[in-house]
Amino acid sequence: MSVEIRKPVNLGIRGIFKFWLKNLEKEKPYLLIKRRGSRSLNEGECTEVWYTIKHELTYLRKKLLSLDEEILRLEIADTDTSKFTPMTIKTFELKKEVYHIKQKIKQLEKLPPEDQKLVMTYNLFNEITCRFNKKAVEAIIQGEVLNLGSKLGFIKIKKITRYSPSIDWGASWERRAEIVEQGLKPRTKEDTSGEDWFVYRNSDFYLRWTWTKRFREPGLPMLKNGKLYAFYPTNSSSNNQVLGAKGLLAKANNENKLLHLRYETTNYK
Repeated sequence: MSVEIRKPVNLGIRGIFKFWLKNLEKEKPYLLIKRRGSRSLNEGECTEVWYTIKHELTYLRKKLLSLDEEILRLEIADTDTSKFTPMTIKTFELKKEVYHIKQKIKQLEKLPPEDQKLVMTYNLFNEITCRFNKKAVEAIIQGEVLNLGSKLGFIKIKKITRYSPSIDWGASWERRAEIVEQGLKPRTKEDTSGEDWFVYRNSDFYLRWTWTKRFREPGLPMLKNGKLYAFYPTNSSSNNQVLGAKGLLAKANNENKLLHLRYETTNYK
């Protein structure tokens, strides 16, 4: 048995929108997807999703005919009248679906068929997604736990106990630059006579963004094939002018020295 190892695929906002749009088209095929211009096929900025009553009516009527045909086939094939068979149960479920569709059609037929409304645009989707992500990051840093839903688990901050010294690489590289500016030679593997430039953290814990895929409560579902997925919080820009999720976590805890008390503590030895 061979195993193929692939790098994780990181979806940007355009990729997320296309993924959402693809699933929406499967769930509600009667929606009208308008793509304006050739660039929109690749970038999505001009994509619009519209709902029209007449389109849903057409879709429901076609589905009703399809269900009637399937029910007829099942009733002909279900010759055992002495008990409920799987086909009997399936027929009952389809008839229940037919009833709900007919009720929906009656409601829609009372409305003007040309009525339509704009459901979503790419720009609106982009704004909603960005605002949600920012609010989610802020809440998680403050100790909240984000339930992703759909069996995807939780995002939270973990406080992990540190049992051995750890190098603060940011401070260390600053110290190394100072040594070079002073005309001194920093220590290397080849030359151990140079100045020591490593700066060690004095905290007995460190913080990590964590995606918890497993549910501790019994009976609750887990993410299927969860090992195939990974979570990477965003890094800050190289000059730290734009802070990512990691930088915002560090900044918040530097400003509030007691914030770490809100996080779940994990001991790794």
